[in-house]
Amino acid sequence: MLAECYLEASKNRDSTFTLMASIIRLQNKDGSVSYQAQVRLKRDGKLLLNESRSFLAAGVGIHA
Repeated sequence: MLAECYLEASKNRDSTFTLMASIIRLQNKDGSVSYQAQVRLKRDGKLLLNESRSFLAAGVGIHA
């Protein structure tokens, strides 16, 4: 979804696009670690896409 949206947005050279991404480390109540990835795409200051996903560190092979 994000890649398709960004490719479509990049075709329009008259607009200014900003792609922002972040990954946040979270400590769960049970002591396990998870991560939240967030991506935002803006065009001319207006939000086009705001996507967020959470995942456990163990699920992607990260040793916290």
